[in-house]
Amino acid sequence: MADLLVGGALLSGFINVLFDRLASKEVLNFIRGKKVIPKLLKELEITLMSANVLLNDAEDKQLGDNNVKKWLEDLKEVLYKADHMVDKINTKALQLRMEKDERKRAKNKGEIFPCLEEFELERCQKLNMALPVCNFPSLKCIDITSCNELVTVFPASAHVDSTYPRLKKLFIRGCPMVESFSEMGLLPITLKTLSIESCDMLIENRMRWNLQRNLSLKQFEIIECGGVVDSFPEEWLLPPTLRILSIKFCSNLKVLNGKGFQHLTSLQELNLHYLEKLECLPNEGLPQTLTSLDIDGCDLLISQKVYGGCI
Repeated sequence: MADLLVGGALLSGFINVLFDRLASKEVLNFIRGKKVIPKLLKELEITLMSANVLLNDAEDKQLGDNNVKKWLEDLKEVLYKADHMVDKINTKALQLRMEKDERKRAKNKGEIFPCLEEFELERCQKLNMALPVCNFPSLKCIDITSCNELVTVFPASAHVDSTYPRLKKLFIRGCPMVESFSEMGLLPITLKTLSIESCDMLIENRMRWNLQRNLSLKQFEIIECGGVVDSFPEEWLLPPTLRILSIKFCSNLKVLNGKGFQHLTSLQELNLHYLEKLECLPNEGLPQTLTSLDIDGCDLLISQKVYGGCI
C-alpha cells in the first residue's frame, strides 16, 4: 500500500517530466511535417493532463477502491511506455541530425569546386594522382601534360560516373608512369573525346581500358606510342560508337588489325599520320561507313597495298 501511495506522488512528478520531454526541440523537430504522430501526441498530452488532475484524489481513494488501484497501475504502465516512446524519438532524431550533419560535411568536402568546368595540370612532377578526392559536378574537360610521377588520373575511391557526371574530354600527354585511368580502369560514361600521347605504360595496359562501356565516346586519338604498339587496335578495344580515330607518330606500328575495325560500325574519319613502319591497310578492309581517310607520312605504304590490302 505504501508503495502505491508513494508511487502516486511520484507519478505526478513523472508526468510533469514527460510533458517537458514531449515539448522538447528534438521531439518537435522530429514530428514536424508528419500527419499522424502529432495528433497521437496531442491525445496523449490531454490524457496525461487529465490523469495528473485525478492523481491526488486517486491516492486517497486507492486504499478502499480496487478500481482506482488498478487505474493507477495501468497509468504507471502507460507512462513508462510513453517515456520509452520519447526515448526512441530522441534517439531517432539524434541519428537523423547526425546523418544530416554528415551529409552536409560530405557535400562541403565533396564539392570544393562546384562550378569548375576545365582542369589543367602541367609539369607537376611530384603528383602521383591527378585529381583530389571530391566531386566535380560541372567538370567537362581534363588536360594533363608532363607529370612524370603520375600513376593514375582519378582517385581510387571515386565512383567515376557519379563523381564526374558531365566530363566530356580527357587529354593525357607525356605521363610515362600512368598505369590506368582509375582503380578499375574505368572512365566516366559521359566521355566523348579521349586523347593519349606519350604514355607508354598506359598504352601497354590498353586491354584494361574497358572502353566498351563508354558508348558516348566519339573521338579517340593515340599519339607517340613509342615501341609498345606494333598492331592496333585489338579486337573490341574501342567502342562501336566511335566516329573519329587518329593514330599518329607510332614508330613501331606495322599492322592495322582488321578485326579491331570490324565492329566500328559508326567510324566516319580515320587519320594515319607518320606511321613509319606501316606497309598496308587491313586485308579485311575498313568500315564502309568511312567518309574521310587521311594518310600522311606513311612512307612504306604503296598504292597497291593501300587500295588492295596486304598481299
